[in-house]
Amino acid sequence: MITPTSTLASGGTAPAPPRKPVNTKTAAEYWHTKGLPKNKIIIGFATYGRSWSLVDRGKSEVGAPGGRAKAGKFTKEAGFLAYYEICELVAQGAKRRFDTVQKVPYIVSDDQWIGFDDRESFQLKVNALIYYNVL
Repeated sequence: MITPTSTLASGGTAPAPPRKPVNTKTAAEYWHTKGLPKNKIIIGFATYGRSWSLVDRGKSEVGAPGGRAKAGKFTKEAGFLAYYEICELVAQGAKRRFDTVQKVPYIVSDDQWIGFDDRESFQLKVNALIYYNVL
């Protein structure tokens, strides 16, 4: 069973209805309450990044205005980079930054803002799953 854990945006300018948080913890707890044994729950981690083109290169913090990203060198898909493409950008000088709220890294390369997961963010996620006794 696959359960997406990203939140859904409301359409147009309609206010989003109140809802319970949807994340890995709540998804795993939901399936467990429906009878799925914890040892049958599989949680995957993404090894790719999502990107945006910055509107203003001088404003690259989390939440900065952005638009359609350039395609990846190898993936050739706008807004999607394989982890090895991200590693290549870091090797070329893109500086890794860390969002302390979401506990994930991101880089800025030229006018491209790229959010992704790495060893540190994976470890933080695993630690949280253990702490909350999700698995």
